[in-house]
Amino acid sequence: MNIELMREFVVLADELSFSAAADKMFISRSALSKHIQAIEAELDVTLLSRNNQAVALTEAGNDFAHSARVLLKSYDDAVSHARAVASNCTRAIRVGYLFESAGKQVSHACEEFKKKHDCHIVLRAMEVHAIRQGIARDDLDLGITMAFPELLDKDYACVSMLSDEYGIVVPSNHPLAQKGNVVASDLDGLYVHGPNPDHLPDHERVLSNYIKAHGSSATVIADIFDIGSLHPIMSMGAEALFAPRHIGELINNGLTFIPLADFDHHPALCLI
Repeated sequence: MNIELMREFVVLADELSFSAAADKMFISRSALSKHIQAIEAELDVTLLSRNNQAVALTEAGNDFAHSARVLLKSYDDAVSHARAVASNCTRAIRVGYLFESAGKQVSHACEEFKKKHDCHIVLRAMEVHAIRQGIARDDLDLGITMAFPELLDKDYACVSMLSDEYGIVVPSNHPLAQKGNVVASDLDGLYVHGPNPDHLPDHERVLSNYIKAHGSSATVIADIFDIGSLHPIMSMGAEALFAPRHIGELINNGLTFIPLADFDHHPALCLI
């Protein structure tokens, strides 16, 4: 897919107006409409619902807009990095970070850092496993990611920046949604979506041990690959899922986050 077509869709997703988006992109409204139709045809997915009064994102459109923003950020960072290298710029510091968890804070911190140091910072919005892999392969100098500091390999230098807690996310009409917190026995008989071991190994191991240690009969479905997959999973009718508080409270469209009172490990936003 042409990167500029993706950029046009993101602007339209932000504006929810063909006229306003076309003006921002300096193209005609008819051209923008044709470009969006081309994207939908390529994906074989309806991204927008349209009528004479308004434009709205479909469920698939909302999910694609989120993914497209992350991809565009990575693309723009790659272009900036290449130009910096080509112009013999001061050494670049490569930083991978979780977009949903640390987006605003990272941008602000980098701006402050650049005021004090002669450097070029390349930011890459990435997911947990990709950040860990990037550090291990020396593709990144720093990573800002969700982790259990006590479980990080000793090869990583780690600074805990923000402590969090785990809980479950359930539909707001679920019986558990009325509780101030839950314990493992409250999950008995539930199908709870949890982290995938290949992508979030530490989180999967800790949660699996928690379920086993408390003798819960909950069935854990290990299909959470990254933060971006939480909302689609719930949108498809999941009964419950595990999530850290700061993410669980973001996906609040008819959903409720409830902390686990007997969960001993605390994930943290870490600089590694």
